[in-house]
Amino acid sequence: RDAMAQHLAEARSHVFSIEALADAPAVKRQIHVLIIGATGRPARWDLFDAKRNTTPRLSSRREGLLAFSDVVSAASATREAVPLMLTRRPPTSMLAATPEPSVVTAFRQAGFRTYWLSNQGSAGSHETPISVLAEEADERHYVNSADYRGRGTLDGDLLPLLKKVLARREDKQFIVLHTLGSHLHYADRYPPEFARFQPSVGRDDQPDIWRPTDADQLRNAYDNSVLYTDFVIDSVIAALEDHGGAATLFYAADHGETLFDGTCKKAGHG
Repeated sequence: RDAMAQHLAEARSHVFSIEALADAPAVKRQIHVLIIGATGRPARWDLFDAKRNTTPRLSSRREGLLAFSDVVSAASATREAVPLMLTRRPPTSMLAATPEPSVVTAFRQAGFRTYWLSNQGSAGSHETPISVLAEEADERHYVNSADYRGRGTLDGDLLPLLKKVLARREDKQFIVLHTLGSHLHYADRYPPEFARFQPSVGRDDQPDIWRPTDADQLRNAYDNSVLYTDFVIDSVIAALEDHGGAATLFYAADHGETLFDGTCKKAGHG
């Protein structure tokens, strides 16, 4: 808490000294979206040559889509990983106070209207390293009344809010979507129609992530959550296409998860 309070005090006065490139194309409208995924494993994504068709929509979008396979998480839990994703602090100083804010402030100082749209549980500005970063945005909206341990809302519930922001037709927008992705309990992360891979743990089940006998059902539920993430990302792309202008979307998960891999007799993350 002391480190976060110190970070807020020092970061607010930091200036990135951003200058527009002289040869930048004269595009009137720019939209940049950053989707922070949760508990993402490329080995379970068809986009990265998984054995299952878990990303049918993204896999069909070959034009304009780049998949980066040489990527490593900086930490194995959200509260450590996300600050390392969005700031320039080194991994050796995960939760230490830093005098420099995140990429959200960098975009704001570059003239962008910044938004933080979250399906993660809301928290006060001093409660988590994530909410401290969210405080840098011009606007913050939380759609989930529960945290990651509850059923709560789905990532798709961010889509109407995103479309409202895009409909404002602001010349420069930077939008962060903080999702729950494939975070346990996997069955809570997708609607019933996405339960394609069976048998899988249900929403009312209490899976034991340390019990290898549940491995197949856990993996199936995890893959179903990836299938829904594929739908959400594709829907964001479609929304950007509808609103025109120059747009980019960057997706990265905060960390991965073990699913009884190799000789490991446990699952989960952290």
